[in-house]
Amino acid sequence: MRNCNHNTVHELNAVLDAVWRYEQYIKDAEQDGHPLCVNLWKELRDCCQQHAEKLRQTVVGKANHGHFD
Repeated sequence: MRNCNHNTVHELNAVLDAVWRYEQYIKDAEQDGHPLCVNLWKELRDCCQQHAEKLRQTVVGKANHGHFD
């Protein structure tokens, strides 16, 4: 696998992991009654979801054009 493709997939995995972690942090902050933290984690989660989608689209686009090797 080319470095560019490996790096893209690796980053997608890292970003999706962050999204999962933020979901846990949101639950913890809600349980602890800290609305400022809830808002922070939601904002960061939303940014990561946007990044994940951009990375996913790149992987799909490269695969559809035969450039994912």
